Amino acid sequence: MRKLYLLLILTGLISTGSFSQQYEPFPAGEASWNVLVWGQFMPDEYYLDNYAYVQTGDTIIGSQSYHKMVGIRYGDTTYIGAIREDENRRIFFYPKVAVFSFNVSFPTNDQEYMLYDFNDLYVGKVLHINDKSISIQAIDSIEIEGQQRRRYEVDGTGNSFTREYWIEGIGSNKELFSVYTYEFEWQYYTTCFSKDNGPTIFINRPDYFYWDACEYNVGIEDIKTQRINIYPNPATDQLTVTTPNPGEHHIAIYNSHGQLMLRTTNSNQATPVYIGTFPKGIYYVRLQDNKGESTSKFIKR
Repeated sequence: MRKLYLLLILTGLISTGSFSQQYEPFPAGEASWNVLVWGQFMPDEYYLDNYAYVQTGDTIIGSQSYHKMVGIRYGDTTYIGAIREDENRRIFFYPKVAVFSFNVSFPTNDQEYMLYDFNDLYVGKVLHINDKSISIQAIDSIEIEGQQRRRYEVDGTGNSFTREYWIEGIGSNKELFSVYTYEFEWQYYTTCFSKDNGPTIFINRPDYFYWDACEYNVGIEDIKTQRINIYPNPATDQLTVTTPNPGEHHIAIYNSHGQLMLRTTNSNQATPVYIGTFPKGIYYVRLQDNKGESTSKFIKR
């Protein structure tokens, strides 16, 4: 997998209105955002949650065209709503469910809600989204795939432990639905982004996490050809990996650092796996059989 890192090319904070580079719209095709949530609820306990949003396919709600969005969490894929961008560079989401991700919620699931407004932004401008007053603190530029994109430092979304940035064509470095959540005893990190089966773009991570935390992220192709199920999830001592395909298959489990934790081969469609000695955290299961390869996640608690 090719990996691409954000390169900051303009470090000074810009106090004037606009840049000369071309606006980068939100993806119109396939795209995925991977999110990590880290929480510290007790002095000796921490919480990790990892999920992905994937944009794939088109739909019409009423008379308006949207792109369908699904969420992947604990190995399950769920249709969560639809997203669109209008001619004024505003991003809207029509939720199918009121709550999907960790502490992300919409008032209802029967209308669309604005996520971002990238129209005519300048330092000091205030946006009113979801009853929040979001101010533009600074504007700079980053390089992605050899092109410059504007990045906006924002304040007022409720995600304030570290700086929040909105990146044209990607969204928040916190959570895609940043304006509909907040940070309290937890923090959000949009760790990586990709579109149209292009390279993975690494966005953000906790300082103590391995940079390639998205290497084993479930992507668009896994949604289309998923052949793996894991239960229970979360798990404590043992889990079972199942596949609908008969015949020999190979199972590998990786931790969030991309390190191989276990490898086994089995011919049964249900394979029990002992994980009692694994540290708590997020793990990735990769299964290979005569139909190809599939990936899923589980949490060890």
